[in-house]
Amino acid sequence: MANPELQASSPAGIVTGAGGFIGSHVAAALAKRGWRIGAAGNPGRTCAGASAQTWGALSVESLASLAAQLGPITAIVHCAGGSSVGPSLQDPARDFERSVVSTLRVLEFMRAHAPSARLVFLSSAAVYGAANLEPLQEDLPKRPISPYGAHKAIAEDLVAHWAGQFELRFTILRLFSVYGAGLRKQLLWELSRRALAGEDPLTLFGSGEERRDFIAVEDAVALIARAADPALNPPDVMNGGSGRGTSVRELAERLLDALGSAPQLRFSGDAKAGDPVTMVADTRRARAFGFSPAVSLEQGIADYAAWVRREV
Repeated sequence: MANPELQASSPAGIVTGAGGFIGSHVAAALAKRGWRIGAAGNPGRTCAGASAQTWGALSVESLASLAAQLGPITAIVHCAGGSSVGPSLQDPARDFERSVVSTLRVLEFMRAHAPSARLVFLSSAAVYGAANLEPLQEDLPKRPISPYGAHKAIAEDLVAHWAGQFELRFTILRLFSVYGAGLRKQLLWELSRRALAGEDPLTLFGSGEERRDFIAVEDAVALIARAADPALNPPDVMNGGSGRGTSVRELAERLLDALGSAPQLRFSGDAKAGDPVTMVADTRRARAFGFSPAVSLEQGIADYAAWVRREV
């Protein structure tokens, strides 16, 4: 049974996907802010510093068990789901299970066991597809060009429908390119690993002029925590980015410099399937909500390089 004194003194939250990159940072940050946290996911993948009161699988029954131990749930931060375009192309059915089915389970748990909680659903800028507009505004139509983006868009629709049908509260955060300590996949990790292994020349996909919005995980977590705060009233849909566009070439050059590596950098000219030319966030809603990124790209890349050198 939950401790009544704890219930009165601190909010309770469930973080799904708490063993993953973003989820582990979210669980740790909320616990540091005084939240009582129940985690759903694989505890074996937890990054250092991610704390939780207890762990459970991502099922309606397991979430209900967590809630019984924590007491009334203030917020559910749904970090579980597909994490990038590449794996969704290799196994779209598994990505559907991870992104869509997991969201349905969370919504059914809320409907039956936590109707007064707020859901913070981590979506992706991939729902915008190849809009090729800069910056990307939240009211643009969803036109995904990958299974990953399509599944996030379906999950968003489920959230909105369940909320309307069953009077649930929610916030959808469309995250852009989140990076930081613990990220062991995608461009920054692969580039770092190959550079430190001595690969020269080092060839990347694309032209190098593709533009992305890189947001440090510390800033992404700060926005997520604000959205979960019961004292605040976030918008239903909000971009999670820095608002700064950076070319892949510039990012690669900055990272190589921070790593102290100087291979010849080349680009194949071949675009990756499912990757648009530009993805930069319009951050006006987030800023109106009181969010402002605190970590510059320069500092974030320096911090990431220092972490990678300890890991590789």
